[in-house]
Formats: sequence, C-alpha cells, structure tokens
Amino acid sequence: MVKRQPMRSGPFTFCRGALRVPALLLLVPLAAHGQTAPAFEEEVGYLGVRRDRVAWPTPESLVAQLRSPIDQVRLKALLLIGVTEEQAHHTVWAQVSPTKVFGQGVATPDRVQLTYAALGSDAAQQVIIAVQDSEGQMTYVAVGVASPRGWERVAAFYSWCKYEANDALGQFFQLHPAPQRGPATPPRYELVLRASGGGTGIYTQHEAHFRLYQVELRRVLSFVSEFRSCPLANECTFEKRWFSPAVVHGQAGGVLVESRGRGRYTAGNGLGIEASIRALENRHLGPATCREYEWDEEKLQYTPAGAAEPCQLPR
Repeated sequence: MVKRQPMRSGPFTFCRGALRVPALLLLVPLAAHGQTAPAFEEEVGYLGVRRDRVAWPTPESLVAQLRSPIDQVRLKALLLIGVTEEQAHHTVWAQVSPTKVFGQGVATPDRVQLTYAALGSDAAQQVIIAVQDSEGQMTYVAVGVASPRGWERVAAFYSWCKYEANDALGQFFQLHPAPQRGPATPPRYELVLRASGGGTGIYTQHEAHFRLYQVELRRVLSFVSEFRSCPLANECTFEKRWFSPAVVHGQAGGVLVESRGRGRYTAGNGLGIEASIRALENRHLGPATCREYEWDEEKLQYTPAGAAEPCQLPR
C-alpha cells in the first residue's frame, strides 16, 4: 500500500513564500509546451509572481480540467495557470518501515475558485482562477484577459502556506473596491493578495494591491499588514495595518490604519487560541494612526497625501 505523505509543520511554522523554493527546482522543462518554465520572482515579501503570457482555453473548461480525476488532464491545467512541474507533483510514500519514496503523483486541488471582475479602468472583465492545494500547502492565483484570439494568462502568483489558519485561499486572495470618481457598471476592483512567512517566533504578512493597465497587471500598493515577534514563549509584540477606500481631498483614495501592541499569555488564558485566531490579538493593540493616500490615475498607484495622524481603530 502506498500513500501520499503531506508536508508537516510544527506549531510555530508559518506560510512561506517564493524565495523559500530552491531556484533549481523551478527550472523544470514544461512537457506540455516543450520549453523551460521561467522561475517565479519575488513580487513583495513572500509573494511569488511570473508574468509570462500563455494562451488559455475558456476559463470554465480550464476550471473543469483542474477538477478532473485524470492526472494528465489535471497536470496540463495546472501548468496553464502557472504552476511549475515541481509544484504540480507530490511525493508518494510507500507505507513500509522505514518509509520510502514510491514515486510522484499529480496534485489534486481541493479548492478551485473562478471569479470575473473588472480590474482595469473600463468595463472589460478579467478572469481570476484561485487554487488551494492543501496537500502541497500551496495557494495559487492566475489572471487572464480576453483577446481577439481567446483568453490569455498575464500573471500568476503563489504562496507556500504551511500554516495559515484554516482558510489559506480566503486569506491569500480577495477583491477590494477600486478608487473611482463615480458609480461604474460593472464595479471596478483591485486584486488583493497576501503572503506570509517567518521562522521561530516571527511572523510577517505582506499585502499587495494590483490593477490592470492595458494587459499588464501592476502593483499599485503594498505594505506589511501583520507582524508578530514572540522572542519569549508567552510574550509577543504585534503590528497590524488595514487599508480602506476613502475620499481624500475630494478625490478617490484610501486610508492606511496602523497600530501596535504587546500581549503576555499563560497556558490558562488562551495562548493556543490566540496563536491560531489572529483577530483575537487586536484586543492587545494600542493607539492607532491613519495616513491618507491619493489615487494617481497617471501613475496608476497610490501616493501618500500627508503624515500619519492619530485616529480610531476600525471595528
């Protein structure tokens, strides 16, 4: 009997990103295309990105292939959304003692999400395919645009989430309202991706916002959304930041809220719970500051509109 051996992590292991994958493993020939796959590059923090453009079938058929029980069909679909050959395979272990490697199997995503949203300045909608591979502890997002010849992938992202609560995909990928001068149909959105990493007693999460300019997905804002340092087993310091759309000086923009705090725990007051439900850390946060950002339509990015000022935490 053989079984797939999932990767294991300790209680203080966190979601790791692109730079934690050996570069040599990324230079694997793409059997489906007969060419060398470009390596994922670091976008910000632990978020990996590749921007090579690849022709797609219809998004619905691609999602169906990702869910296929046939290995070769599923493998082809994984490669199309940007997953490398190495990432698309899991080690299969023989159930003997001592455990031995039996071979490799094609990854089977346990979550596949298809979303249409307007990420640019016009009404054209793009397609976003998000995949969670819990066995491989990976999350992926691929963005496709419509062209006269069909659909084409313009960007792919991933994060190696070894221990990211219970909903790694929900934390990795979200859509936020984009700044705009008035109501628009359909609404415009920003692609928001979060990737995290760290080590013993350290956790860092980066948040990055993306908008589409022509056929290029551009990063318009990024910041450290969470940071936790626990040099002692029962004492931690926190930093948290939230970004929300807002009217700034009469124009579309946003506000970045920041707060810091410290928590000291004992075995009887919920260290285990607070380590797994990070929202509970908010009760330890101190005074907050807010910094306004204006949306620069020409540069297609947010720019600071002043210094940080004291404000109230979001509820």
